[in-house]
Amino acid sequence: MNQDRATRPQLLLAFIGVWFLIAGLFALLAWPELPKSKFGWFLLFVVGPPVYIAADWFFEWLLSQKHGNRISSKSFSWIRVAIAFAVAVVFVGLSLFIFSAAFEQ
Repeated sequence: MNQDRATRPQLLLAFIGVWFLIAGLFALLAWPELPKSKFGWFLLFVVGPPVYIAADWFFEWLLSQKHGNRISSKSFSWIRVAIAFAVAVVFVGLSLFIFSAAFEQ
């Protein structure tokens, strides 16, 4: 038996640990306005980590050099800045809407 490889329970425990680490960071960022409903806690601990990871991946994909070069071949482009800003505004708006729903009394 190879002892160098992690077993499934170890991987599951590491995954759960990282999941709760991300959710705990969300709770610290929201402090002292923690969720006041079960729905808010659900959003914080169940929905929050995968949405955070998906958003990180999406913005990395969106702002990649490949996509930037399709918009403009210049090293700096106001068009790319405007597109990134517009997408960020929509993302922040949706986040604030969900955040306000999660932290209602």
